[in-house]
Amino acid sequence: MATAKPNYKIGDYVLSKKGKGTVRYVGPIEAANDQTKIFAGLELDEPNGKNNGSTQGKVYFECPENYGIFVPVETLANLPKMLTKPPSNPVRSNRASELRQELGSTIGSDITGVTGMSKMSTFNNMPAVRQAQNVNTKTYHHDLQANLKKVLDQLEAEQDKNATLQARIQELERATGSGDDEEFEKQELIVKVESLEEVKKTLEEKLRETNVSLERNMAMLASQNDEVHLLQKTVEDLKVSNTRITTASASPHFNNESILKEKDELSKRIAVLESNLKEALTSSTQTQEKLNENLINAKKEAENHVKEKNELLKRLQEVETKFSNILKSEAEIQEKLNQDLTDAKNQAQNENIRLLKHLEEVENKLSDTLKAEAENNRDFDMAKEEAENFVKEKRELLDHVQGLKEKLDDASKSAMNEKNELSFKNWKRNSRKT
Repeated sequence: MATAKPNYKIGDYVLSKKGKGTVRYVGPIEAANDQTKIFAGLELDEPNGKNNGSTQGKVYFECPENYGIFVPVETLANLPKMLTKPPSNPVRSNRASELRQELGSTIGSDITGVTGMSKMSTFNNMPAVRQAQNVNTKTYHHDLQANLKKVLDQLEAEQDKNATLQARIQELERATGSGDDEEFEKQELIVKVESLEEVKKTLEEKLRETNVSLERNMAMLASQNDEVHLLQKTVEDLKVSNTRITTASASPHFNNESILKEKDELSKRIAVLESNLKEALTSSTQTQEKLNENLINAKKEAENHVKEKNELLKRLQEVETKFSNILKSEAEIQEKLNQDLTDAKNQAQNENIRLLKHLEEVENKLSDTLKAEAENNRDFDMAKEEAENFVKEKRELLDHVQGLKEKLDDASKSAMNEKNELSFKNWKRNSRKT
């Protein structure tokens, strides 16, 4: 029974027992024992294959290792439009994750800016001033680290939510993975039903030929029956004549050689006609038996074909119902997944806005702290300048006092010397008088 071979061309997206893939080659392969058998070289979507497009050293097409496979074309099934080839970037790329990456990048750049601002404030103060400034800086860094830790904890919580969502996506994909098997079984049944349609056409053609042969044989049988009836009538007529002649020849007055000769010829003719009649009856019986056998075989083959087709159609209906339920479930899952992704995106956007607002508050607080530190530094600079001026004035005053003291000492020494000299002179004068 001839069946139509599937017609696939390069670039078709098909379903095989190893999964979905794209046709990259159609034709015979040297590895096959039957060089007339047509194979399809597929590049699978998943690494479920056996080669990279080559077999036994001959390259038929190129693809990554374990993505290539060669299968007979009759084992393939065209995918319906609803199952077109998935894009190279799956939908599983989570926009929420991208938003979190953008958020992390923004926060990272803002934190870098904040750190840079803190590095700009370096002052050369006196020990007391530097100690007060270090206390303020430590307090600021402690607050900043606490705020950053809070932001990082929130980001980590978002990443945990994203990981949970990704795990759920994978679980849903595993749950819906059986849909591929159901689709492949459905396509196999469709191919079988199409093959049965070809068988049906062949049987119908054979039935038409059988009917033509039957009509021809029936006409032949009718002709044979007419001939048999004619032979039977002729034999009966000849038997009647033979009986009459036999009766007449038995009479003692009968002595006619021509009649006796006619009787012998008649007996021979009767024998020949009886032989022909027997052969005609045998041929008619054989023809009738053959016709009956052909009718029985044709009826049995048609009944088996109808039974097999009905069973396949019933199974196909069951698979289509099951596949429809799976598609409905997949649609519900996809809708729920889209809703979850939308919620995650909105949540990430809201969290991004909240974190940016919180970061702005931290930055404003930092700016206020830096302004306060700048004012404190100005006060400390003024106090330092006043202290330095005071020290300078004190040093100048001490120098002046020291100079006055030295002058006073010199004056005292000079006065003492003058006094001693005057006393000596007086003593000497008094000594002379005495």
